[in-house]
Amino acid sequence: MTAVKNHPLGLELKKTIKAPLEVVYKAWIEPEQMQKWFGCDQCRGLKIAQDFRVGGQYRVDMHLANDTIMTVFGEYKEIIPNKKIVYSWSNNFPEIPADNTEVTVEFSFNGESTEITLKHVNFQFEESATSHTSGWSFALDKLSKVFASA
Repeated sequence: MTAVKNHPLGLELKKTIKAPLEVVYKAWIEPEQMQKWFGCDQCRGLKIAQDFRVGGQYRVDMHLANDTIMTVFGEYKEIIPNKKIVYSWSNNFPEIPADNTEVTVEFSFNGESTEITLKHVNFQFEESATSHTSGWSFALDKLSKVFASA
């Protein structure tokens, strides 16, 4: 289960993954690992390009079940290996826009599991924050299942 806190124009999620911290962190930063879990419930495939360094850019094209492509893109602002990643997040979804929002992902190891805390803030519309909460919850559940089946 993913713990969810809704903020007026943002979200905070917590998820415990039964895997070592270094492995979970790699699943977040390596495109070949991201292919296994990233995306909402409508996502049927991904194309990921990234320059994983502070100031580096990323772009993710999500191919959806209805044959549309949703794109998210941004810049890495802070990287502390195995602890924290902060990046901007914009998209091309007119129904649930995100223009220069910010994602912070923190990782902490607790015995046999890694806890992920994800904050996504600075949405302009409540509907966007709500929709992104659903998308991130689904993605984190998929990530958990990747390690459950390993």
